Order: sequence, then structure tokens, then C-alpha cells
Amino acid sequence: MSVSTIGRQIDTWRKYGGYDIAVKKSGAQRGYYMAEFPIEAPEALLIAQSLFRAQNFTKDKTVKLLDKLRKFTDATGREHIDLMKYQLTKANTNMRRRTGRKEIFAYINVLMEAIRGQRQVSFFCYKWDLGDGIKKSDEDFVVDEKGKKKKFTVSPYYVVWEGDECWLICHCPENDPKEGHILSHFRISLMTGLTDRNEENNPIGIAISIGKMLEFERYVAISTQPGGKKWWMNTPENKKREQEGQKYIMHSDVALKEFVLDRYLRENLYMKHNDIPPVAVTLWFRESAIGEVRSRFAIDRRRIRPCQVAAAVFSDDEAVLSAEVVLQPNDGMYMWLMEHADEILVVKPDDIREEMKRRLEVALKGLRSYEAGAVEANNAANESMFGMMYQHQQEYLRIIEFD
Repeated sequence: MSVSTIGRQIDTWRKYGGYDIAVKKSGAQRGYYMAEFPIEAPEALLIAQSLFRAQNFTKDKTVKLLDKLRKFTDATGREHIDLMKYQLTKANTNMRRRTGRKEIFAYINVLMEAIRGQRQVSFFCYKWDLGDGIKKSDEDFVVDEKGKKKKFTVSPYYVVWEGDECWLICHCPENDPKEGHILSHFRISLMTGLTDRNEENNPIGIAISIGKMLEFERYVAISTQPGGKKWWMNTPENKKREQEGQKYIMHSDVALKEFVLDRYLRENLYMKHNDIPPVAVTLWFRESAIGEVRSRFAIDRRRIRPCQVAAAVFSDDEAVLSAEVVLQPNDGMYMWLMEHADEILVVKPDDIREEMKRRLEVALKGLRSYEAGAVEANNAANESMFGMMYQHQQEYLRIIEFD
């Protein structure tokens, strides 16, 4: 490659690639150098740590991604990336990691293209993550009413990262209630046989707009809600709907942009979702739990206040604080509340508090059932000449009651 060709390539990188490339024209170190790296060392470290913890990616793929990242950061960033690579690959520090689905990146690419083209996709789904190299049977798949592998055809909207997993937010017709369309979530690592329904002139392959989901009215950006005369409200379709007394429909492209995804993820914990509308939940919690509440729900101190009940304190004299958060009352919400049951309690609504009590009582019953069985087995073992054998048998026969 000639010097002039290299110079033109450098100019192209500077102009369109965003690279800050410096030139030293004389001396032993003459040549082209990166004057400023696109990814600073702290940024590179955070990205590298995210990849390091992403267990659904194979080690080889993770190392390749780290090598790509390494090219765009400085010496400090490269040193920390090399440390991550060492942790991933060397026998003495080799992290325990799931095999990873080899096609997950190809699947994400198919989904991104389908979202961009507003097309439906089809796939089968495993019940659990088996990884590569493990022989699958029909029992490992989600099945239909006939016991056959169930094929899902959905309209895809977003690919998101939540809880060390990659998820697809989409519309799955068979999950709809009678009232209309709702959103559904699928773990991409559990998908198999993914195909983009890109048949030409096939209306079945056209994705349903997210603007037609029941959740859309809640999560659409306020600036584009009906009330002000926005351009999308003046389409022929919406003028006709206005005359018929129906709700406005936003064009698919606009609806996808104006849906407030961050708020949706905060109100649907752990990617659990159903057709129940979100509700306001009043929490009381220890002062030491303020960080968990603030980070989970992205609220500032103005929305957290001392408990309204006079002299309300925990038994160890720690202050009681109160906050109101908005959540969809599904299994994700109860999972989070159960995790923090010793420091956070539900005050309102009453039905959520009662359900929390029921779940905690079920868990306590299970523990007591286990302990009662263990005591019975120990007593029998002490009284029997074959005590050790009897105790061993009883441990396998022990009945645990949860409900």
C-alpha cells in the first residue's frame, strides 16, 4: 500500500470514523498515532466486566469481543482487559461458565433486522437452558396441546439485557387477554430454530405495531400523547378513527421510539410480565435499605420520606422510611419483595400485603416441615440398632410441605 493511499485512509478514518490520529513526521518514532482513544479506560473496564459476567456467551466469543474492545482503548484499559482474558482462559483462574448457545449472536442479529424491518419472527423454545453439546428431547421443549414442539410467531420490538440474560420484548398473540394485545418476554438463550418471516408480500409476516399494545398508553412519552396536535395524529387513519370515536394510533416507527423502555423495565421486575396494570405500592423499609430502593426504582431522596406513623422504628432502633413506587404486581415484584423481606415491607395495597404474607407463610411451613422430619429421623436413628441405615432411608423419604 502506497504512502498516499495510507494518507487517504487515515483522512477517511478521521473524517468518518471519529478517530483522533496524530502524525509525527520526523525522528525515530515518526508515523501515525492515536492521539485520543474512542473508549476511555474506565469505560473499557465496565464493558469488559459486563462481558466477563455474561455467562450465556462462550469463552471463545467473549475473548474475541474483548480483543475487539482492546483495540479502541489506551494502555491502562488494555491492561485491565488482559486481566479479564487471563481470568477467562487460564486453568488456575478459569471461571465456571455455562457452555453458551453458539447461535445467540446470530439470533440477536436476526431479531435486530426483523425489528428494523418491522417483520415477525418464528421460533421454538426450550423449557430450560441446556447449553450446547447436550442432546435434547421433546420433553425439553415448550409443547402445544398435542404434545408437539410449540412454534411461536411474534412481533419483535426490543432486545434488552436484564439479569445476566438477553431478552426479547415482543407481541405473542396467544398470550393476549380478551381486552386486547399485551407484551410478552422471551429469553433469547432458550430460543431455537429462529427464522425471520421475510416472505415478500406476505401480510402474515408484518409485525403488529407496539402502539396497539394495551401497555402503550401508559408508557408512551408524554410529549406525544393525544392532547396536542402532533403530525402523527393527522394521518388519514387517525382522522377516520377520531370520527369513529376510537383511540389514535401512532405509526409503528414513531411508536417504537416513543415507548419509554426504561420505565417499562423498572416497573416489570426480572422481566416477569402479565396483563395486570401497574399499581402504586407503599413500602416501609430500613434506612440501611435506602440504596436498594433508590437504585431499583430510580427515585431521588425527595420521594423517600420518614414514616408517617409517629415513633415508628425497627426493634434495633433503626429508622423507618417510606416510599411509593409503581410496579406490575406479578411474580417479579414478589420475587424482589421476598428477597428483601427482612428490611422492606408492603403497607399498601392490602391485597399485595396479604399475598406477601401467604408466600412467607408457605416458605416458613416448608422450613418447619423439613426440621420436623430431620428431628424424627434423628430420634428413630438413636433408638434403632440399624440407626445409620434408617436415618439414611428417612432422608430420602422425608416429606416437605409447602402448601
